Amino acid sequence: MKKNRVCLCIALAFLIILFTFFSTFMWYKFFDKNTEEKPIVNQLYISNNAQQVVEHVGVDDENDINNASDAYSFSVENTSKRNLTYQLKINEIAPSLLTDGCMQEDLLTRDQLIYQLKCNGSVITKESMTNIKDNTIDIKTIKAGAVNNYELTFWVDHNQKDYLNKHYHYEINLSV
Repeated sequence: MKKNRVCLCIALAFLIILFTFFSTFMWYKFFDKNTEEKPIVNQLYISNNAQQVVEHVGVDDENDINNASDAYSFSVENTSKRNLTYQLKINEIAPSLLTDGCMQEDLLTRDQLIYQLKCNGSVITKESMTNIKDNTIDIKTIKAGAVNNYELTFWVDHNQKDYLNKHYHYEINLSV
């Protein structure tokens, strides 16, 4: 009889432990959805082909593409198994962080520049850089396994006069 009580207590303790384990597992599975909704940032990659400095900028002329700066090309690749939405942001690099020796007076400003952004060969935007809101130049949803190829080109606004021997430093950032 005493042996039966010990076996019963052990079985009851085992059932309590088993019930606690499964109820905790079920709670996380059904109620903790936050971990499933967060995109995995390291599965969205950006790659580029050049420095992000505009050194030779021409006057804005729709008919003379040769006056444009060389296009800055980069790609955004989604290596995950689901669609992801991302933002491309353009940020100026502060003169204090520059290592090429240029001073504030050597820099072009956003109000002097017009930019054109192409994605997969199609023009998305061509407008003054002063129209950029929150530094965001594009917001896209990219399918799983897809690649978006971008080209970013700059011109000096035709109303500008003081642009010779000046350049513009920027960086493109990807946020998910």
